[in-house]
Amino acid sequence: MSKIYPNNKPWVTKSVKSSIQAKKLAFKHGAAPELHTATKELKIEILRAKQNYKLKLENKMATNNLGSAWSSMKAIAGLSYSKNSSTVTLDGFNSDSDFANALNCFYSRFDTFDFYIKIQEMSHKLEDNQHFNIEQKDIEKALFSIRPKKSHGPDNICGRLLKLCATELCPILHHIFNKSLQTQHVPKCWKDAVVVPVSYCEDKLCQNS
Repeated sequence: MSKIYPNNKPWVTKSVKSSIQAKKLAFKHGAAPELHTATKELKIEILRAKQNYKLKLENKMATNNLGSAWSSMKAIAGLSYSKNSSTVTLDGFNSDSDFANALNCFYSRFDTFDFYIKIQEMSHKLEDNQHFNIEQKDIEKALFSIRPKKSHGPDNICGRLLKLCATELCPILHHIFNKSLQTQHVPKCWKDAVVVPVSYCEDKLCQNS
């Protein structure tokens, strides 16, 4: 466990600090090969430290340790509050944790509805109709229209890579998409998504914003 100082990022570890010191020494002595090696090792250590901190944060979320996870997220964002700052009191909530739990229940309500009957009805309707067919030109057009600066999904595949490799990916995706339509089965991984609530009204404490 390395001590974290106020000017350090939360993911900075003892190994990262050691790599930084090694790079500083190589630069001070003017040793170009050692500096190149130390820079490369520092980049690797930073990536490893960030990945470990990310997994640690995800584990807190998975184990419903929301208080500690929120503290870690505030540390990443660089948020700090003075002890003398005023506290906002919300009507109907005794504490911030109560309000956070209310938001959690509000957004998780979408998972409580069983769509099994509707899925079966739609499946029977599709069986009586001719199968849909997706053309390669439509897939290629969709890939080329991807915005490279948009954030990636749970698969961590960036839009720039999909756009650059559109020609090579088009036949593969064409087969997968049409196979999914023919078998009337959607892979489970396609149903995963990263949802970030964004407020569109002045009152950001409103659940329906």
